[in-house]
Amino acid sequence: MVKWRKGNERGVEGRKKKKGGEEEDKEKEEEEEEEEDEFKSEQKMEEWFPVTKGVRQGCILSPHLFSLYTEEIMRDVEFDPRKDEYDEPRLQGLPIRDLRYADDTALLSTTTEGLEKLIKAVKEHSEQKGLHLNVKKTKIMDIDKCKKEARIQIEGEEIERVKSFEYLGARIEANGKTTPEIRRRLARATAKLQKMEKIWKGQDVHTKVRILKSIIFPTATYGCEAWTINKTDSKRITALELKCYRKILRISWTEKIRNEEVLIKISTKTPILLQSMKKTKTYILWAYQTPPNP
Repeated sequence: MVKWRKGNERGVEGRKKKKGGEEEDKEKEEEEEEEEDEFKSEQKMEEWFPVTKGVRQGCILSPHLFSLYTEEIMRDVEFDPRKDEYDEPRLQGLPIRDLRYADDTALLSTTTEGLEKLIKAVKEHSEQKGLHLNVKKTKIMDIDKCKKEARIQIEGEEIERVKSFEYLGARIEANGKTTPEIRRRLARATAKLQKMEKIWKGQDVHTKVRILKSIIFPTATYGCEAWTINKTDSKRITALELKCYRKILRISWTEKIRNEEVLIKISTKTPILLQSMKKTKTYILWAYQTPPNP
């Protein structure tokens, strides 16, 4: 049983038994009947508790349990006989074959053949544990200067090739440019700004500035650690910030008030552009200073 096996590896001891009281080996597959589990706490086994349902929708345990389950699958992929043919890229000498967060998984390879073998290995080991790869939701993106077209088929169905895709809320472009993502983030922040029109009509400027910094600005700068900001992008980011300040100060676009005067009225010390550039610098320093895991 995967959940107890993975739990035991991480220091959570436990076992399961049938409702009639007969204990089972935790390595056997779970049968379709009522069961009871027990776990070890403070060096002793606690009382048996009935298991009637799985985790409910929205349960905070769900992503952790799923991560344990997918970790089991990816370990099988790592030790698959085809592992030497994955052609995964290397970072500081270490192979990086996948990036995972909950159920969002990105597989990496330097060749079309290696990627095809990696995808098939993930598919086969997933099916062995009751999970199925959705080919229609799977996408391939080429990041290659020679622009070779990767064509991979799974069960006779070709996987769709895309020039960009969204991963963990950020859009990644095949050409590596971040300007489209910056525009998208600024557009989302502007939409949120307009939806909160009633709040901006209030009198307390201090409260409105705090709302900007806690809701609007994080929306605009999400994922900015990976941005490459040029002069045009800088102007767009600054323009959004000043638009927000004019909105909360209730300054009409027809009023001829200079941007410097607006900033003085707000008394801000950390412009949004400076925040995003600081996050980028902090992330780069962290990436270079963090030693690779063996």
